[in-house]
Amino acid sequence: MKIKVEQQDIDNGIASDCNECVIAKALKRNFNTNKVSVNTDSETLWFRVDNKLYETENIHSKSQNILDFIMDFDLNKAVKPFEFELTI
Repeated sequence: MKIKVEQQDIDNGIASDCNECVIAKALKRNFNTNKVSVNTDSETLWFRVDNKLYETENIHSKSQNILDFIMDFDLNKAVKPFEFELTI
């Protein structure tokens, strides 16, 4: 499934909030649900969508390192819309 992170997600995302960050906003919109959380540590990324867990091996992006994107957003650096593939 292709997940599009749009400018509206960036504009409405809340830094350091696993339920309202940019990626969570994009997942909520793409899955049409409010049951989303995004979690990271220094090397791992995982999403929970409607109680289904998606881990690093399910998340693929050619254009953007998602962990770097999250860190940049949380540090108030400029970020741009991008897409990633989520194996479901």
